[in-house]
Amino acid sequence: MKGVMRPILVLPVLAILTLSCRSLSFSTSPTNSPALPTPIRETVVAPVYIPPAVDLVALEDTLVEVYEKANPGVVSLRALGDAEGGLGTGFVIDKEGDIITNYHVIEGIEDLEIAFPSGLKAPIAPLDGRRGPNGCFPASQPSRAVTRPVGYAAPHTGGRLARRCTATGEGAQLMDLGELQRQLAEITLAPYIVRAMRLIDVPRRAASNLFRHQMSTLAILIDYKIIDPIILKASVIHDLFEAADGLPGVTREAIERIDADGPAVYTLVQEVTIQIRDGTKEPKSQYLERVMRTGSDRAKRLKLADRISNLISLGFVNDREFVERYLRETRAHILPYAVAVSGDMYRELSDLTANRERALARWQTL
Repeated sequence: MKGVMRPILVLPVLAILTLSCRSLSFSTSPTNSPALPTPIRETVVAPVYIPPAVDLVALEDTLVEVYEKANPGVVSLRALGDAEGGLGTGFVIDKEGDIITNYHVIEGIEDLEIAFPSGLKAPIAPLDGRRGPNGCFPASQPSRAVTRPVGYAAPHTGGRLARRCTATGEGAQLMDLGELQRQLAEITLAPYIVRAMRLIDVPRRAASNLFRHQMSTLAILIDYKIIDPIILKASVIHDLFEAADGLPGVTREAIERIDADGPAVYTLVQEVTIQIRDGTKEPKSQYLERVMRTGSDRAKRLKLADRISNLISLGFVNDREFVERYLRETRAHILPYAVAVSGDMYRELSDLTANRERALARWQTL
């Protein structure tokens, strides 16, 4: 019986185990069950406007082109005579050279001068529709907001004056700038400029150097239509013997051998150079009086251009005592004689001196 009962007991155990396994196979476990897919939410992106790319190079070229076309016709106006001083600006409006400006700029003023961006200047007269026999406009009518430079060339010439009246009125003379250009082209300045380059290392109070001052003086003379080759060549080296005497090439012989004008150029340079005799330097006041009272016409014009350049640079000088002394020298030893040399240069010197004096007064209040 014992042998028979053992298989009977095994069968129920197997049945129980089988049911248990089936039960386990159908149970779910949170750790082993597959994750349900997450619904995807569609995100609606608002359209963004992207402007077309700007060609900055082309835009800059366009602005430059507009400026270059318009700038030659923009002028500054300055009163002459009793009402001398700065006034305002205007612009050319037609091929006849008519200029528009605000009425208050010229109200009550008859004698005016315009300056183009190129640096050229010309007297202007009220536009009354009549010309004198020499082509100039008379200045006898009340000023209006439309003025015209005498002998003005059309704007398409680049703002240059083809012909210019040196004075208003029936006896005014015309200046042909084409002839001026031709004469300048015949003046060889390069050898003198090479000599002047020895001044590059010589500093100035205005944080520049003497070489640039020589070039500035030359430009001022040309601006005033002074085309005497002796003066222009001397202007390029007028400080050479004061500041670089003894250096190679800075001798009388070296200057006189440059060209046919060399001897005259050297003489003029020495005339505007502070003299040293018996080891004693010529006093500044005595030097200025010598040049402006008894000097040659060339020396006087060169000294006026030199003084204009220096007064322009004076605005960058921070030595108050030097500025005061320089302005006193100008009023005492330059201005009293300048008007007889050149009325135009005298006016600019007067304007610059007054401007620097006003700046000095403001400086003293700080």
